[in-house]
Amino acid sequence: MKRILVFCARDWLNPGAGCVEHYVHEVCVRLAARGNYVAWVACSFPLFGHGVRRPRTEVVDGIQIARLGIRPLYRLMAGMFLARIEKNPGASGRYDVIIDCVTGYPLPIAEKTQIPVAPLVFNLSRKIQGAEEPPGPVIAATNTARCQLVRAGFPENFIVQVTMDRMDDMDKCARQQSWDKTTEIILATIESVVHTVH
Repeated sequence: MKRILVFCARDWLNPGAGCVEHYVHEVCVRLAARGNYVAWVACSFPLFGHGVRRPRTEVVDGIQIARLGIRPLYRLMAGMFLARIEKNPGASGRYDVIIDCVTGYPLPIAEKTQIPVAPLVFNLSRKIQGAEEPPGPVIAATNTARCQLVRAGFPENFIVQVTMDRMDDMDKCARQQSWDKTTEIILATIESVVHTVH
């Protein structure tokens, strides 16, 4: 069993959730169903007119959700959340890996924690430059993300591609198999990240 901390600015229950959040949800549900502990750190919902306000913490679909605050402060609050975990003796040992869902810029968390970080990249800003020797594998969730990572200078042998097939062309069974395959690849990458650091 792995203890996985996921940083994704919105959770799938947020009225503003899109493809990224639903992708991450599908993977996290499968990770949790396989006996892993999954905690998702997100921002809270907007204050005005966007459906029912959800609690700050709750468990849905086997995933522990913690909502930190409003979206403009998410990056700052995610850093503070991680700092609190690191300061609490033994708390950082509660997690085996952090998944940072990247849509533009990664969170500045790798240097703030002893917990290994596995970036799950959906979109990468042109301003990001890759390291010749990244600390571990980087997961590309789309073909575009893979191309962006290569363009940014990440070595191809560090990029793990988990691009999904077009779901609208599949029946329910094929969709399930595709999500299961994606989850297996991400879980194998998590294992790799954890073993690289320890």
